[in-house]
Amino acid sequence: MKAPAQAAWAVGAAFFVAAMSGAIKAGFAHYGLFELLFWRNALGVAAILAWAFATGRRVTTPHWRLHLRRSGFGTTSMVLWFLALAYLPLSTAATLGNTTPLFTALAIAVEARLAGVPRDGRRGRLYAAAAVGFGGVVLALRPSMAGADLLGFAAGLASGLFATVVFFEMRNLGRAGEPAWRVVFWFSSVAAAAGLAGIAASGGFSAHTAAGVGWLVAIAGCALIGQFCLTRAFAGPATLLAANLQYTNIAFSALLGALAFGDRLAAREWLGIALITACGIYATWVSARMTPVPIAPTVDPVAGAAPGAGTPSRAGTPSRAGPRAAQAPEPPRPLNRPAAPAPEDP
Repeated sequence: MKAPAQAAWAVGAAFFVAAMSGAIKAGFAHYGLFELLFWRNALGVAAILAWAFATGRRVTTPHWRLHLRRSGFGTTSMVLWFLALAYLPLSTAATLGNTTPLFTALAIAVEARLAGVPRDGRRGRLYAAAAVGFGGVVLALRPSMAGADLLGFAAGLASGLFATVVFFEMRNLGRAGEPAWRVVFWFSSVAAAAGLAGIAASGGFSAHTAAGVGWLVAIAGCALIGQFCLTRAFAGPATLLAANLQYTNIAFSALLGALAFGDRLAAREWLGIALITACGIYATWVSARMTPVPIAPTVDPVAGAAPGAGTPSRAGTPSRAGPRAAQAPEPPRPLNRPAAPAPEDP
């Protein structure tokens, strides 16, 4: 695959994940957080089960402890990401989801130091990129933020941190020889079970409406197409190009947020978003040249596949198999019950 085609697939993945994020945000007008978590993953479980049955593949695994650990961190990251989508402008939530390369850069630098790797300038550049990038996070934090908005901001940042842990767990699964599709299956199964438990604890399922079902279909459709595009994007040789182009997810989210939800950001917030994006790209570039730990795809790092990831491949190369409307919805209710009918990935 030539670089222009690979770039097109990467941008397509970023677009559909941004669309999925918008559908999730709109879906909060009909469903609670745990319902969206359940439907977002249950549909994927059903699709993978049907495919595995049709092709004679086994979903059982001897590495269930590794899967359980990876899935637990991934589910936590996804719940936090949903909270960020519920409370924050779409572009801000997308940007916080893209802080994972900054956390990973710090982790790589610290890991290299603890392992006794000889010091060089690249480690210092990773520390600098992370420091400036997190300075951008401070700029993106509105001075007027309080209550639910502050909770959403903290949730988005924590989601990026937990997604970083997911990527290191993916390395362990890769070493164990687990295929990416099985990793996605067990992650989606655990996340769907967590969603079902949350629904049971918070009052049961909400009544479906035509609009609500439409958002669920949009979430599943965008997730499926985004996953396919991401897989194609990382099937070619220019993996660093594909990884960096996923930051176009922020631009798509900003446009969708302005058109569909009336989001308006101050100049200070745009500066913060620009710093986070630039430092994430730089950290990805530096990390790819110093370690076999990948700076994994950023668009849907928690889906199996972050904002997804497959099995880590060769040194410095992100995984091939990756796994983030109309009227603005009413203020979201992140637990379960919608106040009234009104206007939702892999």
